[in-house]
Amino acid sequence: NAGGYIDLVGSVSDGAVTSEKIADNAVTSDKIADGHITTNKLHAEALDPAGNLSLQGSGGNVGIGTIAPLVTLDVKGEGIVRGDTGVGGLLSVQMADPTNANTGVLAFLRSRGTLLSETNVVDTDTLGELDFNGYFGGAYRTGAALQAEVQGTPAGSFVPTKLMFFMDAGAGLVEKMTLDKNGNLGLGATNPSHNLAVSGGMLVGSSATFSGITAPPASETGKGSIYYDTSANEFKVSENGGAYRSLASGKVTRIEFNTAGCTNGAYTVSEGVTAIRVESFGGGGGGGGGSGFISPNESGGGGGGGGAYVEHYITSPAASYDVFVGAGGTVGAGGGAGGAGLGGGNGGDSALWNSGSTCSTGQLAKAAGGQGGTGGTSGSGGSGGQNPYGSSTGDMIAPGKAGTQGGVNNPGAQGGRGGSPMKGGEGGLGGVYSAGGSAPQGIGAGGGGGGGNNNSPAGSGSSGTKGKVIIWEYR
Repeated sequence: NAGGYIDLVGSVSDGAVTSEKIADNAVTSDKIADGHITTNKLHAEALDPAGNLSLQGSGGNVGIGTIAPLVTLDVKGEGIVRGDTGVGGLLSVQMADPTNANTGVLAFLRSRGTLLSETNVVDTDTLGELDFNGYFGGAYRTGAALQAEVQGTPAGSFVPTKLMFFMDAGAGLVEKMTLDKNGNLGLGATNPSHNLAVSGGMLVGSSATFSGITAPPASETGKGSIYYDTSANEFKVSENGGAYRSLASGKVTRIEFNTAGCTNGAYTVSEGVTAIRVESFGGGGGGGGGSGFISPNESGGGGGGGGAYVEHYITSPAASYDVFVGAGGTVGAGGGAGGAGLGGGNGGDSALWNSGSTCSTGQLAKAAGGQGGTGGTSGSGGSGGQNPYGSSTGDMIAPGKAGTQGGVNNPGAQGGRGGSPMKGGEGGLGGVYSAGGSAPQGIGAGGGGGGGNNNSPAGSGSSGTKGKVIIWEYR
């Protein structure tokens, strides 16, 4: 027209205008009057008779590959968002809503049938897949994928679905993790039957907490199931599909008591324990003191007897027990000039007692303490302490070794060894002249006797060592 603009208000016959009839740069934006070209004046048939591009005048929808776009942009077929050096390939879904009523959604729509006649999806249909591809060897290859699949029969307005995670570790895509419709997570297990199903080894950090895990069903499918029993405070496992047993079965625990005297309710039997073995060691007797008579009548004190060793088995233990650990016998003082020595004290018994009785009723596994050695007298050494067999009770009893007698004309006597030949202590050696007996070594050993001295203060004996109680728990 006179203004140099192109006016498309009138009609243009098909094929009348082609690219070869329009010179390059002949049509520019400043030659088209504003408002002269609008969407209701463009027809899909005129732009693209095959329907590959459609502009819909009434709704403003754009269709690519379809002549009936249903939404703002409707694409039938494939699409690529490309990026190049310095320009990233980015596909964004943006939503601005001050009320938070809406959000950006990337939706995969899957049906059977056709676009014009859709039908219901069925079990195992793939609803969508996200692929992560890398270019290698002349082609793009999938290294990981996330796939959604119908799991079960859709009903009402619900489509049961599971998510599957595929990874390529060098031999193609393999399903590595599955989250099923019930929320069960499988690691290496494609059909998880519990909240967490692991096929292969599993490492749990030290800070993990397992309380609240309930027992899986006891059935054939439950074989190998493991859970934490919060009431029993232990892990349990199903090995035969019908019952759960403690994972602690077969475990042996050692508990040791070393404090001399009675401890009320000291030992509480651990959960799941079916039997206990008690080892009791009696305390060793103290060595007697030497005498200070005029030579050749000065004499050494007798050595203290060793404490007994007892083993006792209890197959149906009570909930708890009192524990008594025998103390070592006290020192026998040496006599003064012209005087006799004093005897050493007896070692205490070690045993279990009924809980709450303050070690007064229901004694079990008693290991008797060794007797104290007697003091030296004029011309006669003190007698060694004894530990007779009948003074102890239990399934297996080893009496402590008796202390030896003190010598005449000054030597003291050696204390007795503890009752267990493998675990009992070694008695102390006797002293000479004014020297006291040496200290014993180990558990339940008798003290050495003190040496005699010519018309002078004699040596004192040494004290025995305390006993011990050891309990072995069996599950």
